[in-house]
Amino acid sequence: MKKLEYKCTSCGSILGKNEDAFACSKCGQTWSLVDGIPNFLSKPIYWGELSQDEMKNLLQEARAKGWSNAMQRLKSAGSNLYRYATDEGRARWRFLMPITPESRILDLGAGYGSLSIPLARVAGEVVSVDCVVERAHLINCRAEEQGLSNITPVLANVLELPFAEGQFDLVIMNGMLEWVAIAETTMHPREVQISFLSGVRQMLRPGGWVYIGIENRFGLWALRGMTDHGGLRYTSLMPRWLADLCMRLTVRKAEFRQSHVTNSYRTYTYSYKAYKDLLRLAGYKEIAIYQSYPGYNEAEQVIPLEHRQAYQYFLSHVFKPRSWKGRLFRRLMSDGTRIGLHRLIASGFGIMAR
Repeated sequence: MKKLEYKCTSCGSILGKNEDAFACSKCGQTWSLVDGIPNFLSKPIYWGELSQDEMKNLLQEARAKGWSNAMQRLKSAGSNLYRYATDEGRARWRFLMPITPESRILDLGAGYGSLSIPLARVAGEVVSVDCVVERAHLINCRAEEQGLSNITPVLANVLELPFAEGQFDLVIMNGMLEWVAIAETTMHPREVQISFLSGVRQMLRPGGWVYIGIENRFGLWALRGMTDHGGLRYTSLMPRWLADLCMRLTVRKAEFRQSHVTNSYRTYTYSYKAYKDLLRLAGYKEIAIYQSYPGYNEAEQVIPLEHRQAYQYFLSHVFKPRSWKGRLFRRLMSDGTRIGLHRLIASGFGIMAR
């Protein structure tokens, strides 16, 4: 496999590398390595499920006692983050992708590595991009403990990716496409997302794929009143202008992840059809959308929504409700597949496009 090439985020030239930095011979800009991890961030960024002090303590324990022992502390504390960070089943969709030992994969918003790690076992190389220094180092600890030497953590802003074009067979965006517009507030959120998706397409090799794990704007999660990305309920169901007004007029908890960045509604999600339209505008030709059940971060089942018979099979043989409400829901969904109800209210999508 050809060595991964980095490009200058200012002028686009291919970068050279010495022991402790990347340098652009054309414009003279340099980027440092932080304990061996390439750092293309213009300034430090932190956000996440834990406070930065808690994350630093977790990383310190992982370095001293091993990644598994550090994660056990989360489990013993009763944290829901334990499963989110460690469950490799989140990558079950990978069996639908043409991944080989020669594949190079880019994992954007890699987080704790729960996608990068299982993918590294079947691919030639995984490049794990995140904007949080502690998470990048935690992925290093996890990979080292599990004997994986083909994972490369990189610190970068996903809107300023430092990679030359045409190098990746698969780019993953799991739970991150909806967030990109809070990093660029001078453009309309939809235009930011289209520009981002188009830029990602340029980094794919011919025939390369993207995988997007994301919520359905009108899914059951929203209808049931679960919290939207901006910290409020029902905003994804509203017209965008009304959701934006609600965000601006409502005082939310200061610790919510986006509250320190913007108070407007910029975390756009879409419907089944609108995701296809978005990807076509970004230049993707072949698009397949699956329902990830019970959600895109768990994906115990991955159901092709183009095929009504597949969803009927899921209802008949997999979905086994115990309550009368669940059985009624199954009956309604079984009848509703004739008019595409399963596509309309699916909570989470796994989208594959090339």
